Amino acid sequence: MLGRKIFIPSGSDGKSEISKVIGKARLKTKAKATAQKIAGGDKVVKVDLSSKIQKAILEASSPSERRKLAYRYIMENFAGDHKTSDGRVITINSITAGKMTYDDHPIKIKVSPQLADLLQKSEFSHMGELSKERKDNFVKFAYYNTDFDINGTMYKGQLNIGITNSNKAVLYDIKPITKT
Repeated sequence: MLGRKIFIPSGSDGKSEISKVIGKARLKTKAKATAQKIAGGDKVVKVDLSSKIQKAILEASSPSERRKLAYRYIMENFAGDHKTSDGRVITINSITAGKMTYDDHPIKIKVSPQLADLLQKSEFSHMGELSKERKDNFVKFAYYNTDFDINGTMYKGQLNIGITNSNKAVLYDIKPITKT
């Protein structure tokens, strides 16, 4: 699956409520995520739950609305290329946004406004070959470990980076995610 489109209706003024919330949140959250050094030198991304986008996600009227907000925020703020700590260029696109919001996973939704920080502070773990043919263009995966703090609770996640036959790297998903 190459990703899916989510229809977001426009308001009477041509701008949906979601766009208004995201526009305001974008200005406030650009520099909110801070990587901190903890014991042992590990880099941690601190997820800022006080940002406008996080509040909008929390106050969403339904899981569907929460997914739409997160999807739209990812696409409007992170679509494009980003670097990992080892310099690999990773693309965030509709595939990423779709996987991050597909099942309304509460941790993925909370961490989604800080995807670029997660990539930047992640550490390469290993490469994995495919065990079966896929319908998308991925021929192998690179895995990066990342640590993040949500409201004082530490998590470890594994960034799954799909590698295409042309060597393009795309952030596919974050899983597994475990509380540490």
